[in-house]
Amino acid sequence: MTIAIGYSSETFEFKSKYPKLWVSAFPVANANLVDPSATATVFLDGEYALLSAGGVNRPTIGGQDDPQIIECHHVTGNPGRADLQFGMIPFVLDDNYLFVTRLHDGNVAAGTAPNAGELCTLQTADVVIEGVTYVGRCILIALDTLAPGYYVCRVVEPVDTKGWIRCYAMRGHYRQA
Repeated sequence: MTIAIGYSSETFEFKSKYPKLWVSAFPVANANLVDPSATATVFLDGEYALLSAGGVNRPTIGGQDDPQIIECHHVTGNPGRADLQFGMIPFVLDDNYLFVTRLHDGNVAAGTAPNAGELCTLQTADVVIEGVTYVGRCILIALDTLAPGYYVCRVVEPVDTKGWIRCYAMRGHYRQA
């Protein structure tokens, strides 16, 4: 799959000019994850997901050191893709890339968005995008330096006035010392 740079949805956009990404469609664990009429459960563009034996699924994150975090990558289920009609979703793997997303804890009630330069890890939380609450999505939070764990990206630019944050995803995933 070729990623169209500049493609944007309500929650995610790739910003790298020439990303070298391997993006392949994989079956989802539950058809409601790609059914646009299932608004309570459908994947949001840019949401982190877990590829397991049962298919692509939303991870259950029990804590910062949860080993599932290291297997999470973005899904990009932009509307109209034929893959989605067959119960599959594009899953981003490999290489480094820039992206902007609204899926961060600044959109959570009483949340604080990560600052520029901070490392981010993942958390399952309700996220609010333009007044719509999406329950139990996998979003970015600042990595707690007191309880180090796996991180999935680094913030390049802090949140702008419309709720977007720019991040840099690194090949593989790393453990903060």
